[in-house]
Amino acid sequence: MMAVVLAIAIGALTFEPSEMPAIDVSGVQALSGEAITNYGHADLNGDGVSDLLLNDVLLIQRDGRFPADSACPLPESGDDTLLQAWDGRLYAWSDSGLRQYRLQGDTWECTADDALPRPVAGQFAPAAGLAGTRRQGFLHDCDGDGTPEAVAVTPLGVLLYVDHGEGYAETGSLSILPGMRLANRAPRSLSPPEVRRLVFPVLEMACRLVLEQDTIAVITRDTVDVETVRYTRKRYGWNSAETTTAVTETTQPLARHMHPCRLNGDGVLDFAGGRWTSSEAAMLPMPYHETWASLDGGRTVHIRRSSALPGFRPRCSFIDFDGDGDLDMVTEETGFFDGGLRETVSRLLTLPEVRHTVNVYLQRDGGFEENAAYRASFTIGLEHPAIGQDDAFMRYRAGELVDITGDFDGDGKRDLVVRDRLDRLSVHLTGPHGYTNDPHAVLSIERAARSAVADVNDDRRSDIVVHGDAHVTMVYFSRGNGA
Repeated sequence: MMAVVLAIAIGALTFEPSEMPAIDVSGVQALSGEAITNYGHADLNGDGVSDLLLNDVLLIQRDGRFPADSACPLPESGDDTLLQAWDGRLYAWSDSGLRQYRLQGDTWECTADDALPRPVAGQFAPAAGLAGTRRQGFLHDCDGDGTPEAVAVTPLGVLLYVDHGEGYAETGSLSILPGMRLANRAPRSLSPPEVRRLVFPVLEMACRLVLEQDTIAVITRDTVDVETVRYTRKRYGWNSAETTTAVTETTQPLARHMHPCRLNGDGVLDFAGGRWTSSEAAMLPMPYHETWASLDGGRTVHIRRSSALPGFRPRCSFIDFDGDGDLDMVTEETGFFDGGLRETVSRLLTLPEVRHTVNVYLQRDGGFEENAAYRASFTIGLEHPAIGQDDAFMRYRAGELVDITGDFDGDGKRDLVVRDRLDRLSVHLTGPHGYTNDPHAVLSIERAARSAVADVNDDRRSDIVVHGDAHVTMVYFSRGNGA
């Protein structure tokens, strides 16, 4: 069992521990800073605060926490049922129909039961972070009337179901998906004879669907050559009755490691990604990680290069750091390679620690500022010199020891959590002049535990989630403002 250890509070920032074995925070979306969780927020009992919707239970929030007796089982349904909350109601869509429920006390009341079997999606993969979950979104208010439409994606097209007051009914299929095409496969060998195989052609359909208000976008990628790709976005205006003519945009060739994303709200397709490279100018090749971003559809690319271990990437490369709605760029660099060859070799062979730096480049005027607006350097203990590649070093190389996604005091700016030892998390708040050297709070955790950041109780202050041995999960709810 994980020992419950209270945080050492410095100032007014404290963390209140609570055991919550049902939840999981498995990581963060690198191009948005959003936590990947096995739950969703929903106020289904109408008390004005968010509860946690999991695959089989609703955890009801009380006084900023989720006590064990607050668990409310969900209505009985099959494992293939999709769940989504909307405007205080729970929608459950299965192969037997689409049902709506309201929570009355601790009992679920079925308020609508439409004989509308959910279409089979074939082998379509779920959205990132949703594998193995029933909480795949299928509701969207495409006509803005406040009543959501049900949307299903199948190999034959996008099916739309509308409720005009008499229950949901199908309005037709939107034939907007790209056609099937031959999948790229590794070249086959003819020699030696024992490796020869008869392989049948494989067809695939690959695209991204993005639903926004009364618009649906279909994004496809085509290979130009071994290093570059080209994206095409078709946007359709649509409502509950029909779609309008598509507007097609095609990018110029982009580096293969660039991926479509949204870094601001101007409607232009953004791209971001990263790659590893090295400098051969010195006697010892210097490894670097490059962070790339384009805010104008790929015409202009902003690149920041950071000294990093091979294979390293920040846990999060883009996040709205200052709360202005635009995502800013985050880079991290290691101190292993500071100085010349002699200093580098000495650090790798003898020092059980590493100096690490985080840089934040704010998004301004259609680009990212040349100089980092926020910069923090700190020392991370590795227990043994890096040459030994102990557990601390491997976690450091994987980018697990630094997290910049949290806002623990609710001031709208992102704070910093550093696992400066395997058994300790240090929380540094962002002040008017950047990060402070001394932590505002320290958490003692198990050496083998995983840690993550998420706003579990949806109070606009991030919390720290620690997954320990024996499937014990502790949530440290942030309290106070750090003043």
